[in-house]
Amino acid sequence: MRRVLAVLIVFTIILSACTTGGEAPEETKKPEETQKETIVVTEKTVLEFKESLKTADDPFEVRKKLDIILASGSEEQSDTVLADYMRYLRTYSHMGMSKDWDKLQELEPYFDATDNIDPESITDPSLKELYSSLTGAGYKFIRVEGSVEPIVDYRSLESYSDSISDEMKDYLKFKAMDSDKVWAMDAGIVISIKELGERIAAAEEYIKKYPDSELKGDVLRDLRNYLSGFIGGLDNTPVATDGGYIKEYLDAYGDFLQKYPDTDSAVALKKYYDDIKAKGFAAPYKEGDPAGRLDFKWRVEAIADGIVSKFGSVAEYTELLKTTENLVIRSRPDTKGELLFVIPKGTIITADSIWNGWAAVHTSGWSGYSSMDYLVSVKYDALHHYMTLWNVNLREGPSSDSKILTQIPAQTIIFIDEVTGGWGKTSHVGISGYISMSYVKKP
Repeated sequence: MRRVLAVLIVFTIILSACTTGGEAPEETKKPEETQKETIVVTEKTVLEFKESLKTADDPFEVRKKLDIILASGSEEQSDTVLADYMRYLRTYSHMGMSKDWDKLQELEPYFDATDNIDPESITDPSLKELYSSLTGAGYKFIRVEGSVEPIVDYRSLESYSDSISDEMKDYLKFKAMDSDKVWAMDAGIVISIKELGERIAAAEEYIKKYPDSELKGDVLRDLRNYLSGFIGGLDNTPVATDGGYIKEYLDAYGDFLQKYPDTDSAVALKKYYDDIKAKGFAAPYKEGDPAGRLDFKWRVEAIADGIVSKFGSVAEYTELLKTTENLVIRSRPDTKGELLFVIPKGTIITADSIWNGWAAVHTSGWSGYSSMDYLVSVKYDALHHYMTLWNVNLREGPSSDSKILTQIPAQTIIFIDEVTGGWGKTSHVGISGYISMSYVKKP
């Protein structure tokens, strides 16, 4: 039976003495007798809290409600609402804060040499109030590509350690590594490559320790991102130059293999390392060769996906939506946002988050926001859902000689009915046909 504890919320009301003309002031009254209100956390409380997050527009007020539940609910209830709240903070940071974006940019001059902000240094009262409210809700601010951006401060949420499970404590500890020190920004890795390897090991450790965790999908996603950067680098921190692999990466690979030889990541990394060593650590692509670099990127992602798939599928924990009409992607979650792309009717897209009637979506290489009025949920089908790697021809028949009917853009989720001889039967924008399975992967 789920444990339910009652919390006593104490209100102390102090009435100040009043004076009347010509009379001596009355003696200050003693505080009124403490009034006690009992709040019991039930399943309904938890569900109502979750439902409220869909439109909540004041994170600080939401955290007050969270505090009450965590002070009085069971450990299981506390884990559930804290997980919901963290998802809400991530969602609100890129959807709800758009109205305060310009104001938050005024924080830039207040960063010190260690990239922290002393709230007492903020001279604008309204900016200081906004900053205090958002940091009180669980955010911190960093500078990325010349702008000030909010991220969830997972370290601050460790204050709930007395109310949550060991699993949730370990999750916060894992996530705090990135909120304490972001691993990548400006399309480059900003921590040492060896440290990135340590985060890979930490992610794998968490997944193995808690294989059925509700938070597993988030850790799997981080693991895949870390692996892609560790093995293949990022645009501004490439893994190699024309002269060959960069020493920092090679040293990090050796360090990882020595420290974490029993991890699944190490098994795959050893095979990869032996392969590039046999080639004399020659560059995997030439500078100025975008096609070669793209091919290398997909090979790296295949290695990362292969490691992650041993623990589960990121797609299982990703929101899939399907358009019911031709639908626009906008630059921000409102109808005044710039129109970026039109998603054809019937297209399956991925959504990072949903808030206040809008979804943060990705499809065909585009990212932005679309109205939920024209989207319906789709259950992930591990057997039939795939994603295109490049722009792929949809042909009339299962042959490269067959007539081209249309083209499916790269990074589009498709449903493949059946596979015959390396060709998959599918449809796009209402047109049915066949595509080569060489150009798709699991999402």
